[in-house]
Amino acid sequence: TTPAGLWGIYRSVGGRVIEVATTATTAPHGRSSFDELFTEKLSATGDDVGFLGTASQVAIPGYFRTSPGFLTAVADDTTVGSIVSVFGGELRGTEAILLLSTDMPFHGLVRTDGTSWTVLLERQIIPGLGSELIDVPSWDGTTVAFWGHLLSSSTGSLEDGIYAIRDDTLITLADTTTIVPGGVGAFTSFEREVSVDGDLVAFVARDANSSYGVYVANVATGSVLVVANTNTTIPGTQLPFGHFFVGQSDPSVSAGRVAFAGRSITDPTQGGIYLWEAGTLSEVVQILEPLPPSGGPAFGLLGRDGLDGDRLAFGNGLGVWIAVLPQTLIFSDGFESGDTSAW
Repeated sequence: TTPAGLWGIYRSVGGRVIEVATTATTAPHGRSSFDELFTEKLSATGDDVGFLGTASQVAIPGYFRTSPGFLTAVADDTTVGSIVSVFGGELRGTEAILLLSTDMPFHGLVRTDGTSWTVLLERQIIPGLGSELIDVPSWDGTTVAFWGHLLSSSTGSLEDGIYAIRDDTLITLADTTTIVPGGVGAFTSFEREVSVDGDLVAFVARDANSSYGVYVANVATGSVLVVANTNTTIPGTQLPFGHFFVGQSDPSVSAGRVAFAGRSITDPTQGGIYLWEAGTLSEVVQILEPLPPSGGPAFGLLGRDGLDGDRLAFGNGLGVWIAVLPQTLIFSDGFESGDTSAW
């Protein structure tokens, strides 16, 4: 929020903070200004940003795209096909993957450049079982990954799970019949935010003991590995992880590595943000580590796209920081263009 009381979406580029859209921004098609911006559904590709928003003259939440100097509607109530609601999406290049509903009726995942539309997956109503469910996907340009409640070909019932679509093929990565690596029994539930990059999909799930863990599935091989669970020792301590900030922070995968936030249950000061690579954990930042320039403590809030190559973006309620990985960690607050003289 700004001192003027506007809620907005911003980009930090080269030390400059650039406005994407605020509640004073006029929505496309001559509408009123945005009433609400759903910042938890942000997506960025190059200089473009995709977001969900509503305006008083727009009947449904729409998905919008900003390029430098331009604001366009990818999907809203003016889109051909009688869209009833857009729930979120992911931008890559000139295209987007969206989760939406129409009055046809249709509910599912579509791929679009704003002009042509391709259905990737449609929710089915299964007689005697109920309705399938699909959540907002993660997309790396090749593979679409998402949480779903889908009909299992092996059990004949609806199963919660983590799924992927690659080359028009639906792949089950993990569901409630999958044995938990390093845990107890099979998975019992899955958090809905997932992250995909290349062959890897990162997610949070619970085992038969209701213990949470962070896991990574391989789309190509079908294997599932544990990144960290309540049996994993926090690096630099003798305490196990007990809390993964479920509902506040999401794991993020990029270039074969997974970043996540976690802490101890018995000592909440022991924890932070960690990086997993090939079975090895390393610390990125501790919970109480002072961050520049104000010296406020890190809290460890990540988004599913927070990790990108050797850059990891995270927030603590007071601001957004970037950690440069993986050797000596250099923190930049995104406003000083890397100039540490002001800290």
